[in-house]
Amino acid sequence: MIDISAALNDAYKRTKYLLWERRSFGRWWRFGLLGMLTGGGGGGGGFNFRLPAQLLQASKKDTAMLGLMVATGAVGDFDTNMLPLIIGFGVGIFVFALFFAWLSNCAQFVLVESIVYDRHVLAEPFGRLKSNGTGLFLWTFLVGLACMIPAGAIVAGGVGIGVMAQDSPGTMVAVGLAALAVLAVLGLGICVLFALTTQFVVPVAYRQRIGINSAWSLVWQTLRQRKGDTCLFLLVLMGVAMAGAFGVMMGVMLFTGLAAVVSGIVLGMPAFFLYQQQMTVPAVVCGVLFALIVLGSLFFSSLVFQTPLTVLTRCFGMYIMQQLMPEFGLLPLGGITERASSEEEPILSPEPQPLGALADDSWQRPEF
Repeated sequence: MIDISAALNDAYKRTKYLLWERRSFGRWWRFGLLGMLTGGGGGGGGFNFRLPAQLLQASKKDTAMLGLMVATGAVGDFDTNMLPLIIGFGVGIFVFALFFAWLSNCAQFVLVESIVYDRHVLAEPFGRLKSNGTGLFLWTFLVGLACMIPAGAIVAGGVGIGVMAQDSPGTMVAVGLAALAVLAVLGLGICVLFALTTQFVVPVAYRQRIGINSAWSLVWQTLRQRKGDTCLFLLVLMGVAMAGAFGVMMGVMLFTGLAAVVSGIVLGMPAFFLYQQQMTVPAVVCGVLFALIVLGSLFFSSLVFQTPLTVLTRCFGMYIMQQLMPEFGLLPLGGITERASSEEEPILSPEPQPLGALADDSWQRPEF
């Protein structure tokens, strides 16, 4: 049986060491940026269906607008000469969404290395680990598409049966509930698949320098023998993620609300009185500054409060992985690592090797 309390304790100590004891705002900011790219606490926990859902979310408004333009153009109410520009804009948004999704998958490996090595540089690891991220991106995209096929079939089948049984309300309700139940089970399976990929498969792929499929085959050998421990880990991870998300939400609301009140007194009220005096330009300037302060406070507080949750959940997953598969140990037991020097940014070798958690681990710690 896995030791949940030990893993949480070590994860807390590692998070405290990385974010507080290092006393570096730049370190916190870069970890926060990685957390934002990987999906935050949900990303840290893996409970998000990033791809291709990200692409649909990013481009659905543009796709809808494009469809509207094409429809109106077909009946002559729209200048069809604008269609190439609109199509090009939609394609550009889709390409940007693809790039962001690829960057997010690269950030998964960079986050693992940053936690393992106590680093917070970004450019060099992204350049070195981009092939790993590309492999994860392609795997995630193909698996996401494969999962969407049965979901689409279930929705289409449910709609078709509902249309045929429209004269029988009871049948329509039963079909709808059955379709929702099947979709819920499918969605849960997808969440579990991506959670295990984020928490176990990505660290093993990084540790062994192998692809995602090869890493999954190694992880699966253990998971199928430790089904109870795997379920327990997923339940605890979900609980930690949900509790952390509630804390993050409360912190963001409190900080943003305080910023809104203060900036409202300093800028909002003057903007209102200036507008009443028909001084439009100063009123608009004050209003814009007020909006920028509120939005900036929302973004900053989200990043600050989300970062510990992201690091904690990822450390927790790696410590559980080390209990299940000690031969793939990455983090030092106890949460804190002894540094060979006091330099802020250690220089890693072109092929850095993980910090072994066991005394007999053949992987050696790189020279800093």
